[in-house]
Amino acid sequence: MGFSVTVLDPRSGFNTPEAFPAARHIVQSATEVDPSELSDSWWVIMNHHLERDQASLNLALRSDPKFIGVLGPLTRTEEMLVQIDRKLSSGPIHAPIGLDLGAETMDEVAMSIVSQLMAERNSRQALPLHGKSKIHA
Repeated sequence: MGFSVTVLDPRSGFNTPEAFPAARHIVQSATEVDPSELSDSWWVIMNHHLERDQASLNLALRSDPKFIGVLGPLTRTEEMLVQIDRKLSSGPIHAPIGLDLGAETMDEVAMSIVSQLMAERNSRQALPLHGKSKIHA
């Protein structure tokens, strides 16, 4: 969809070119990464590990991001923000990330996330096209 993807995960067994062939790989902890290296980025955060997610969220907030999306319940994101002494209003944080499409499977959730990223990138509200006479900008 035109996004450059960087996978930030310190686990070399998971963060591999085989698993993510078109991505740039940073095999380091978020606490070891210079925020300026990832400035002006679009973030999607979910490691299924609270401390890694928290470190990633902290790094994202310090990197002058365009967008930060966090998977999972809002209460989980709020808990991480308390731990890093930030507020939900302290950056472009979208939690939970994704459009409400009724997604259940991994592929459906991915589609809802990519759809939200596209809408945000294009400064659009995600609304149906039904009834529109002009559909391109």
